[in-house]
Amino acid sequence: MAEIDISIVVVAVSSFLFALGCGIFFHDHPVWKWIDIVYYSLSVFGVILLFVSEDLNRAMLRIQEKEREIERHWASAFPSAGTGVPAIPVLPASSPDHWRASYEALKAEQDLGELCRQAPSLDCAPHTSHASFIKRDFQQFDAGTMAVPADRARKEEDFCQRAYQLVDHLALNSGVGTDDYALVKQRLLAVERNEASALETAALAEAIGTSHDRILSAVPTEKYAAVEKLLGSEGEFAKELFTLLSFCATRPTDATAKQRHIDLLQSIQETRHQTPPEVQQAIREAEQMASASLPQRVSRFIRLNLWPFILTLALAGKFGKAVSGFGGLRRLRVAP
Repeated sequence: MAEIDISIVVVAVSSFLFALGCGIFFHDHPVWKWIDIVYYSLSVFGVILLFVSEDLNRAMLRIQEKEREIERHWASAFPSAGTGVPAIPVLPASSPDHWRASYEALKAEQDLGELCRQAPSLDCAPHTSHASFIKRDFQQFDAGTMAVPADRARKEEDFCQRAYQLVDHLALNSGVGTDDYALVKQRLLAVERNEASALETAALAEAIGTSHDRILSAVPTEKYAAVEKLLGSEGEFAKELFTLLSFCATRPTDATAKQRHIDLLQSIQETRHQTPPEVQQAIREAEQMASASLPQRVSRFIRLNLWPFILTLALAGKFGKAVSGFGGLRRLRVAP
């Protein structure tokens, strides 16, 4: 850039000195009649090139202004955060991998149900039913590792929503032991409302036992053993499910709202760090210039760097004509 500035100074000084000399010594030359046409033509061409070369600069100014608007917005929305976009809040979780351990336990139950489907039996029937619900509610669930805290929080939120749907579907199932999952749902809601502790699994076990006793009291003797076994399997899975999902119930009540806030802040930060189209175009042109042919390099130089030289020559020509006018006037004054 410094070399271009020096060259402009050299061209400007040389052009004006040359115009000065021509105006003094050749003030009668007929070329001065055409200077106005040349001057206006070069001026228009130079201004056009100026606007072309300034496109990227104007785009960058717009981007900077947009960033300043965002800074002002968040500074007013979060005065305690000072200037700039506030740090992304992270939803508190009992453990970064708690949801993963719970999901792996559910996946193991699903795998067991799939194996039981190949060899149906009374002992396998509950696992087969569980597998169908788990597969449906966790379809396309990505259990991949999340390095960013906000991504882990979002994954935990997704897991808990799917797990709650699983409890609802199990509770609505028409099979034996559906009351167990209704009790799990009630217990999770009580934990969310701080009306119960997630560690009080004994209370849930007692409620499930009471429900089973009520059901078994109405079962015929010949079916008692089979129903008792089914209820036992459902009860064990219900208690395990409550343990696996208890961390979901201890999350903040405004977890969903906070998660939306996380998504909003991340989308703003991603937008701010995206390369604008104008800059991408400039980068592509720079990459193309590295392997461009000589005519292409000359064309780009003309579009970006020639406008100051053209305007300088136009002004020098106009200056020379003005000097020639003074020279002609002086000749008239000294003529006898």
